[in-house]
Amino acid sequence: MHRLSQFFKQTSAREHSCIPRRFISEAPLKSKKFDPKLPPFQSSTISRSIDYINGQKVEVQKIDGTPRNKQERPVGYDLKVPLPGFEEKPEEKKRVGEKWPTVITRLNNGMRVVTQNIPSPSCAVSLFVDAGAQYETDANHGVTHLLERMSFQSTKNMESKRLVEELENLGGNITTTTQRDMVNYSCESLPENVPRMIELLSDITVRPAFADDEIEEQKEGIKMESEDMKRNKDIQPYISDIIHSVAYNNQPLGRALSTEPELVDQLNSQVVREYHSKLYVPPRFVLAVAGYDHDQVVELSQRHFNVPYAPSVVSNVTSKWTGGIWIRRQDDLIEEMEEDQMDEAVDGSRRIQDIMSNLVLAFETKGTAAEETFPLAVLLSLFGGGGSFSAGGPGKGMYSRLYRNVLNGYGFVDSVQSFTSGFAETGMLGIHATCRMRDNNLDHLQQTIVHEMLDVVKRIDSEEFTRAQNQAKSGILMALESRNIVADDMGRQILIYNKRYSAEEIVNSIDRLTVTDVQDTLARIMSSRPAMVLAGSEAELKQCAMLNDVEHHIKQHIRPTVL
Repeated sequence: MHRLSQFFKQTSAREHSCIPRRFISEAPLKSKKFDPKLPPFQSSTISRSIDYINGQKVEVQKIDGTPRNKQERPVGYDLKVPLPGFEEKPEEKKRVGEKWPTVITRLNNGMRVVTQNIPSPSCAVSLFVDAGAQYETDANHGVTHLLERMSFQSTKNMESKRLVEELENLGGNITTTTQRDMVNYSCESLPENVPRMIELLSDITVRPAFADDEIEEQKEGIKMESEDMKRNKDIQPYISDIIHSVAYNNQPLGRALSTEPELVDQLNSQVVREYHSKLYVPPRFVLAVAGYDHDQVVELSQRHFNVPYAPSVVSNVTSKWTGGIWIRRQDDLIEEMEEDQMDEAVDGSRRIQDIMSNLVLAFETKGTAAEETFPLAVLLSLFGGGGSFSAGGPGKGMYSRLYRNVLNGYGFVDSVQSFTSGFAETGMLGIHATCRMRDNNLDHLQQTIVHEMLDVVKRIDSEEFTRAQNQAKSGILMALESRNIVADDMGRQILIYNKRYSAEEIVNSIDRLTVTDVQDTLARIMSSRPAMVLAGSEAELKQCAMLNDVEHHIKQHIRPTVL
């Protein structure tokens, strides 16, 4: 009550009469001969600042709308307009993408360092090497796979056990991934552990020991992996290798990432060292870090990757699209499984009805060329796909072409998914589908997939196109919320383009696309010779269209102007 009395002393009777009933009692009003009957509280016509309550003179809005001075608000004043003296700064134009710039530095040894110092409680570090299966030869095929397994073995500075223990102590999560055109070492850690993490990455990549006993141990591991996959008798794990070998017949990009057991024996420490010395050199390295200061990363890179190396003598490898067909008859697989387990498997192994017929249909793209990258992103969202077992829900491609017209349209289809694979000068857009191995399912599935692809060339409605654009953009932007994805994205773009397209540039490029742009891109892609994989029963395969028939059918339905 004491504070309330002070407030009354600073407030005129006229203003006092406008105070809500709940703030005062009738007792003090009667003692001061005030009328306890207060007018209704009209909050929309009263403005009183906290500075006034503290005793400072400020503008006060009268209940009758008569201002005390010209700066006071009249009754009905737009409340969205700021108070005098409290004007907001003009709102800056909202931008999509990174608030923090991407900084790139090329070191004296040719190594490139790229960072984006995003405030975060964690950091992501990715080291990309311009290496991979496409640089292998017949004499060292499988060496990339072996190097992947040798990632956490002994280095010149420490033994394998100590290396693994240090990585564990840092709380880091590190993985190695080999591809046809690059090798990636990726890790996440706390900011204070980044210097040590970069030091360990340099040990792993430029100072490996390649001890004979460790090489032999990893070779045995590769053999066991291959034997397990063959024992499973399912082509699913090999699909990517198969379609690339069909598309780029006997060329560098057609080399498998997996290694046949009989080829592993040709690998030894000398072969590994020779491959490593040619490709694992600083000019072929890109170090990408998200969430750490650029200058510090540059200093750490100069310190730990400053190693002597011979000039790279690796010539540029090229692969040309050939297309083709790969067919596998799976009747023998059924017979073997019938002998072992008949229709049901009580030991948890695969059942006969679990064996799926496979179809892969792919066409050549321009690889990482910018003019096709963005239309391909929209096409992937438009085609979409999924599996017969899905939790469902918005945002999972339920309205994509393949989900609606193939997966939901035919009960025998188990899964259908669109995919892309991009390299410097070439790439592929394709669809992989599986169905139950019965009667003419595979033939029906083949016709349906071809029809759906051709239908996109001819017809895309505006709502469908806008949805595909939005899904492509949101997928990219939401992925970039991950520090690990940011580092991965920076490293890949620098290795491929020697620059980084910002999220804003990517989103704007997708927004500028028209339906005609996307349809023309798909028509041009489908004019290439198809690469096709068919795996099913003999009865199914006999009814399927062969490669030339599929190619002829497609060219009959594509507009001649884009061929």
